[in-house]
Amino acid sequence: MTNIRSSGFDNPAQLREHLAELDDAAADRDDPTHDNADLQRQIAQLRKEMRDLRKLVVQTRARPAGQGAARKGQDKRDDRFWLRLATTVAGTLLLSAAVRYFRLGPAGAAAVPLIASKFSGGAR
Repeated sequence: MTNIRSSGFDNPAQLREHLAELDDAAADRDDPTHDNADLQRQIAQLRKEMRDLRKLVVQTRARPAGQGAARKGQDKRDDRFWLRLATTVAGTLLLSAAVRYFRLGPAGAAAVPLIASKFSGGAR
């Protein structure tokens, strides 16, 4: 039976010599100072991102309760969210019944949700 690991070599000494060359080549590629410098650079970048995120959290916590991403009047509209949703659903049902009654086809059926959202004010 052939030893697959040593095929292509005349004797075990050639195999050991070849393995030693491979180890030397691997040692040259695995330069710890290069890897270490790359890791240090990544760590420094992550630390900078953490500082920036902490500043953002502090700024967000310092804002008064009414400010932020919400626009003026946003709170009043949020109170009527379910009413707007129910109006949109009812409008869609009525318009889809009209499409079926007047037989407007696929183009009319595709336009129903768009029209209903315009009437209910959902497309703001």
